[in-house]
Amino acid sequence: MTFNISNIEKLLKINNISGHVYGSETLSLFLYTLIKREKLSNIVELGTGLGTTSLWICQALMENNKGNLTTIDNGRDIQELVSFIQEISELLEIDPPSIKDSTTIIYYQNFIYKTFKSLNLDQFLDFKNIDINLQNYSFAEDNIITVDEKIDMLFADIAHGPDNIIDIFRCFLPLMNDFSHILIDSASTKLRSYLTLEQLVADLNKGKVSPRLLSQNDEQNHYLIQLVTQRKFRLNHLTEKEKQTQNSTAWITLEPVDYRPNPEVTTLP
Repeated sequence: MTFNISNIEKLLKINNISGHVYGSETLSLFLYTLIKREKLSNIVELGTGLGTTSLWICQALMENNKGNLTTIDNGRDIQELVSFIQEISELLEIDPPSIKDSTTIIYYQNFIYKTFKSLNLDQFLDFKNIDINLQNYSFAEDNIITVDEKIDMLFADIAHGPDNIIDIFRCFLPLMNDFSHILIDSASTKLRSYLTLEQLVADLNKGKVSPRLLSQNDEQNHYLIQLVTQRKFRLNHLTEKEKQTQNSTAWITLEPVDYRPNPEVTTLP
């Protein structure tokens, strides 16, 4: 295990600078711990933002000596984040991107790459500076993400309405590993989203697949229906006692339908 106390100190300072922007100051620590504990290796994040959560994910992967984070963001909020980018750059003693380029893709890319490289986390990062459209393409078929390995964790921090939740499940459920996690930020304290999640997970545990989860590919639909009958879905609502816009995360764990514990976990007699 590789452990760098200097990195941890810097990541905590970054949390203090920018964690509140997307409500990730404590959630990032939770994801770090979960990845470390379960040795998760193939992580996908929808919504990079300032990279606060992405940094903690990559730190956990580095300490586990394996894994990759694919994180996707088009940088549309970049003009609102310039002051935070400048402050983080000063903390890490890296040359901040030029403010005059703050409306360009290059500005955002340079900040992300320089930040991760300064902490030796860039080898675990695959940053996609593109739009996220959950309705119009398959992430795997369009090579947005690679599926050599199934996804161990999906963290979606882009949109959390009922339709968005359905879209996330339709796109990613077939790509999830046997034992895996789907986390949707801010969904658990929005009433319609909360109710959608409760009903969706209840239906999936009964082997019911809504037509809205199906595609136009019969082979893929057959696979999805079979997958649902062989999985258990557990829903937890993680909430913070803070009155802020983003103060919750829906956490769905996937497990095979089995009568034994995870076979990859070794227990003493």
